[in-house]
Amino acid sequence: MIRRYTTYILSSLMALATAACSGNDIAGDVPGNGNTAHTGETVLFTVGATENAEGRTRAEDNASANDAKTYYMPDGSRFVCRMYYIAKDGTDEIDITGTDQTTFLKVSGNVGNSLYWNRMYTDAQQTDEYGNDYYAPCFYWQNRKKHVFLAWTDLNHAKTMAYGETPGSLKFEPADIMYGTSAGHAASEENGAEELPANVFSLKRTESMRSIADQPDVVRAIKEQEPIGATQAANRVNLYFKHQFALVEMNIKNSADNSVMINSDDILSAELLGVSEEAYLFTTVDKDGKVEPTTYKDVNVTDYTDEQLAENPYGTAFSLFDMYDADKDNNGYATGYLKSFNGITFGQLQAIRIRWKENTTGIIHTVVYRVTKTDLQNMESGKRYVWNMELRRGTLAVIRAEIADWEIDPTQYAADGTIKDKF
Repeated sequence: MIRRYTTYILSSLMALATAACSGNDIAGDVPGNGNTAHTGETVLFTVGATENAEGRTRAEDNASANDAKTYYMPDGSRFVCRMYYIAKDGTDEIDITGTDQTTFLKVSGNVGNSLYWNRMYTDAQQTDEYGNDYYAPCFYWQNRKKHVFLAWTDLNHAKTMAYGETPGSLKFEPADIMYGTSAGHAASEENGAEELPANVFSLKRTESMRSIADQPDVVRAIKEQEPIGATQAANRVNLYFKHQFALVEMNIKNSADNSVMINSDDILSAELLGVSEEAYLFTTVDKDGKVEPTTYKDVNVTDYTDEQLAENPYGTAFSLFDMYDADKDNNGYATGYLKSFNGITFGQLQAIRIRWKENTTGIIHTVVYRVTKTDLQNMESGKRYVWNMELRRGTLAVIRAEIADWEIDPTQYAADGTIKDKF
């Protein structure tokens, strides 16, 4: 059978790894190492958000999206994926310079099964018998040794994003690579850290943003696998996507001592001070098949004027989103609280600033709470931080601060980006 290979394949070896999707078999001339029983078979994918999905990998399993907390990426979601593999005999190291290929996929159905597609996600000119875009590059198992799959998408824009030249587009292309570093929180020639390819994401709130659904919610998956199953379906790759930034929720109420008694409309804003404005998602693996954790650019207060630092000594300020929703109980706010805010952020949280006004005089107050606990300052990927706050005359008190996993649940991940099961 003659195959059409994509025009941007860099070598004959790479072409054999990412031939166009015109079926599951291949011409029989694919080189393999060791046992080649599955060499040349198409790599199948299922994408989810928790490792509880293990064993629920095929559409014919009829697994419910709510079964045992198994959350599959919603139908129509798009993601980009890279594949690496061990290419040589006598070594356990991934060939990171000669085996990396990129393809684009989209979820089809409600249990995470994925189809290969063109990078612009336009309608396919032709599809194969399984529904894949006939001309999209597909991954094929190269041998029975370890393969590594690295993938990411922006969960908030997963149904609309595509390859592009602008930052935040769906891509792993070398020509588009920006640089971060594995040993500092930004690319730096001074610290001598090894520079690694990374996609760069802005964490700033813009005027057009109305909720966290407008922010980048980057999720990444990495999976090592050998095609040792008895069937092609048994070798299906389960990609479990994890949030790369942090979610902050803040609930605010009047003081218990009645020193502040206002309405929800009197709480004007809730801000995170000192958080990063730029994050780095690393886009390649090392020889062991590992990827560097997502990191961020440190805030350098010397970049700010004395006037700016007088207003905010921590440099940056991220204004959280009002979680108001007229269709929800308590207008979408946490029970027992006047107002709730949330936002996606990352980096080191130095302080919380809240502005509120007197409902009789209109006098505006600004109160700042300095964050001192290390585990609350250093926000981790995939965590949500819930702050329950109480306004008091001249100060701000923390009733409780909680750290939990940020769990993806497409049945509850609404248009406003709110997450279920509030504390």
